[in-house]
Parts: sequence; structure tokens; C-alpha cells
Amino acid sequence: MSFKKITNTPSFWRSVLFLGLGFFILYNLFITLFNYRIDFTTFYEERIKVAPIRFIIANIISSFFYGFIISYLKFKTALKRKQNE
Repeated sequence: MSFKKITNTPSFWRSVLFLGLGFFILYNLFITLFNYRIDFTTFYEERIKVAPIRFIIANIISSFFYGFIISYLKFKTALKRKQNE
């Protein structure tokens, strides 16, 4: 149940990738929905066009952290269950 054992599992990193990607899509969709009322042009002009590098880096970092934390907790719980059986 060590950190290294969990992070060395290939399926862990796949889970991080897909959860992070899902977070990226849903987060930006909800921001557009609630703040811009699904006006993608205004969202683009205010969020992406003003600082595209900042937008990309902030989304990549936040998506990675979300995916990593959720995947780690999921795998840690699964390993604990497996050890208790």
C-alpha cells in the first residue's frame, strides 16, 4: 500500500489521464455554462484569448492534481480491500 507501489501501476496513470481529461472538459463546460451562459465566444475572448499560456498551464496543472488525487485514493482503497480479504 505504499506510494511507490500505487504510482508504479500502469493503470494508475491511465486513470490519472482520463480523470484529468474529464475534469478539464467538465470544469470548462460548467464555467462556460454558469459564468457565460454558454456563450463560447465571450468565454474564449475573456479566458483564452487574453492569456492563452496561463489558461493552458492552469488547466493542465489543476487537471493533473485532480486526476492524481482521486486516482491515488481510489487505488489505495482498492489495495486496502484486497489486503483485508
